[in-house]
Amino acid sequence: MTQNMMHTINGSIGFISSFHSTTFSRSKFHENALLCHNPSLNATTHSSISMKLHTGYIPVDPSNNISLYYELHSTRARRPLLLIHAFPFTQTTWNSFLDLSNSFRLFRYDLRGHGLSSLPNPSVPYTHTNDLLTLLDTLKLTKVRIIAASMGAAIALDFA
Repeated sequence: MTQNMMHTINGSIGFISSFHSTTFSRSKFHENALLCHNPSLNATTHSSISMKLHTGYIPVDPSNNISLYYELHSTRARRPLLLIHAFPFTQTTWNSFLDLSNSFRLFRYDLRGHGLSSLPNPSVPYTHTNDLLTLLDTLKLTKVRIIAASMGAAIALDFA
């Protein structure tokens, strides 16, 4: 079922049902980039039979103590896939999509002000797009497929 909802073509944007799917790649990075987990991010690792789960916090505005909570669900898949949730939800919205970790290095995160991520500082301007860029740079993720819903799709479109 989830395979039918997702359609990605390198460099293009496609809409399937109420979900948005796109592939993002920065030209300065090579085609077969891998998602790398950075152990310096205070992450914890959990094991299960079918996947590993890495969780952690990535500082997006250290001077204001703002960080994003993320999870990486992975088997041996090399192709990264990012799930961005809708407003007012959290990354747990995507629980029914975790079986995609059999085909992708699947990761999801809580947007700033949602779930386990930090609340925004009202006196400091920010954008979810810049937060996403910081997340991907910190994880050394240079090419990613994105599936997003509602506000998450708007963030993905701004990002692409």
